[in-house]
Amino acid sequence: MKHKIDYSKYRMNAGEIFVGFMIGFAISFLYVNVILHKAAFAAIAGAVIGFIYLIFYKKKCMEKRRSLIVKQFKDLMESLVASYSAGGNHISAFENAYADMVELHGENACITKEIEAINTGIANGMTIESLLKDFARRVNHDDISNFVDVFVVCIRQGGDMRKVLYDTRITIMEKLDMEDEIAVQLRSSYNEFLILTAIPIVVDVFMQMDSTMKATGQSGVGVISRLIAVALCVIAYTVGKRIIHRVAVIFE
Repeated sequence: MKHKIDYSKYRMNAGEIFVGFMIGFAISFLYVNVILHKAAFAAIAGAVIGFIYLIFYKKKCMEKRRSLIVKQFKDLMESLVASYSAGGNHISAFENAYADMVELHGENACITKEIEAINTGIANGMTIESLLKDFARRVNHDDISNFVDVFVVCIRQGGDMRKVLYDTRITIMEKLDMEDEIAVQLRSSYNEFLILTAIPIVVDVFMQMDSTMKATGQSGVGVISRLIAVALCVIAYTVGKRIIHRVAVIFE
């Protein structure tokens, strides 16, 4: 079906490929050039690491898109609750939701395309239950899956759709707001961690400004010492990032 997105996969556009490559290139070029003072070698190393970094940048872009669709889903819940509160049925609720999503996020937003796909499916005779379950499966997020499960059960078993969706929305919104607060704190800690990781190279740059330290740093022992220091920084970055990731998983 048109506009069906697989959120477990991601295809970067030319702009994202360029940005990801330049991030990896710039960081690695700076480190290697500061250590060895060989611009040509640093450029080669930067190019290699730049291409390798695209793998991680692609994953980051995919996680960013998934996080965005979850945030946009909050607005969808608000729209559906408002439509059912006004006495609308399933068809009119999603038609109104599409108009609301276009106004809030634009026609090219993921949530807008998903609602468009649902409305198209309904018009072609598909059940709203199957369409919503397919959406929840592709996004693979607990809160969206829970909302869809409640919605489907309410359709099949009957009940006050407005009250059920309102109560479910409140519960999910509280959970998402708490997750946002935790994410902000983790992001702050991650930024501090990046600053600490960058401090050694900043110190090394200032040390190279001194002629005596520069001569010492360009000797064999100096280069080896700085290579060891960079290796330790890489190890510290890897371990620290894993710790932050595990903490984030615990609070999800």
